[in-house]
Amino acid sequence: MKRGRRRRVPAAAYALNKVRRLSAIETLIWHAIADNDVEGTLNLGLHYGKFDTQHGSYAPKPSWYVYQAFGTPNESAVLDPYKRLIGIDDWDDIIHPVND
Repeated sequence: MKRGRRRRVPAAAYALNKVRRLSAIETLIWHAIADNDVEGTLNLGLHYGKFDTQHGSYAPKPSWYVYQAFGTPNESAVLDPYKRLIGIDDWDDIIHPVND
């Protein structure tokens, strides 16, 4: 797995779990379903772009499988391995107290 992907997949798991635990946020809207060639190398989609010849047009990216499993019975099996990469033991560890 390329270096950037090693960061993006755990980041997707982190973001989804963080949003779930923040009562002030009701939904998470992903930037884009697929990478957009006019955004340069931003590549924040859950699928590869239209012109990706290496993976195939609109093929699912590793982050897609995290997004797909979130909120399903398969969630723990897919997302929990990323806790080690994030440096936590429990998803509740990503919530930090805020002092006024």
